[in-house]
Amino acid sequence: MSAKAHFNELRRELRVPLDDLARILRRPFGTVKAWASDNRPNLIPPADVVAAMEAELVGRAMDRIRAAGFDVFRRKAA
Repeated sequence: MSAKAHFNELRRELRVPLDDLARILRRPFGTVKAWASDNRPNLIPPADVVAAMEAELVGRAMDRIRAAGFDVFRRKAA
């Protein structure tokens, strides 16, 4: 999967509009829109942006688990 396709898949999983995603990522809306656009294949989101989106997904999953009454512990890095 290309970086752009992965970005768009994460965006769908997060279920947020582009303007909210730009705020979460602390990037300009136009930049985030260009990363999401199939019409701009040469504009690829940087790895740190994809990592931030993955971290946001993990954080949301942890929040849902905690809301269900379970404890969540982060693994220590190997």
